[in-house]
Parts: sequence; C-alpha cells; structure tokens
Amino acid sequence: MRKVVSGIAVLACIAAVVSFSGCATKTASFVDLETEINTTQLTNSGKVFYAVVRADSEKDFVRATYESIYNSFLEDKEATNIFISPEDDSLSKTIKIPAGSSVSVYFLFSKPGGKAWKYRIKKLDKDMTYTFYLGDNYIQKVEAGNSSIF
Repeated sequence: MRKVVSGIAVLACIAAVVSFSGCATKTASFVDLETEINTTQLTNSGKVFYAVVRADSEKDFVRATYESIYNSFLEDKEATNIFISPEDDSLSKTIKIPAGSSVSVYFLFSKPGGKAWKYRIKKLDKDMTYTFYLGDNYIQKVEAGNSSIF
C-alpha cells in the first residue's frame, strides 16, 4: 500500500512540474502593425526624414519632446526607424509588436508643425493597418483599417 501511495505522489509531482514548466515556457505573442505612410512633394519641404515607431507607455508618449526623440532615435534598440523620402508617394512597413502593447509613432520633420508630429496607437491586440497622411510638416490624417480616426 505504501508503494502505491508513494508512486501516486511521485506521479502527481511529475505532473505538477510538467504543467508549471509548460506555463513558464510560453512565448509572448506578437501582432503585425502595418504602417502606410503617404507623403506629398511638399512633405518636410521635400527633404528626407525619419519616423520612429516604438512600444512605450502613455506617460512616455506625453513626456516625449521632439528633441528627446530626435536625440535618442538611433540608440533606441527597441524602436523601429523608418527612412522616408517625399519623392516616394507612399511607403509601407510591417512591424512586429508584442500583443496588447501600445505604440507611439513619431515623425521627425525638419521643422515640426505643432503637436501633430506624434501619434499614439492604444493596445494592439490583433494585426492592424494604420495609414498616415502627412502634410507639409505635420500629420494630416490617420486611418485605422478603413476608419478615419484623426
């Protein structure tokens, strides 16, 4: 009887270890953020510029200044930098984002026009396309999927 009880206890321990280790080894899931950036010949006075896309907090987004993003965009290993030439009317880039993350998109114009140089995407839970229409030195309009949201 004792051997049966100890055998059951060993099997229960093995089952517990296997089930707990299965939870610990789960990998984070990712979603695809498709960014489409539409420019005109007048965007950024026709000069090349960058967009910076990164997962960050609402607090980081609110505190971000043009200078702080510009000064850190080459060193930020977590961000995706997109080179934009206004000579190309549109540009698409797919970025893998941890599911459930919020993402900020910053456009580093030579002379940013007010506050419309950055945009916040809240909680990406599924693959999504965001289309950015850029004016001279600002974000003119943003569409998520087929809906205009900015």
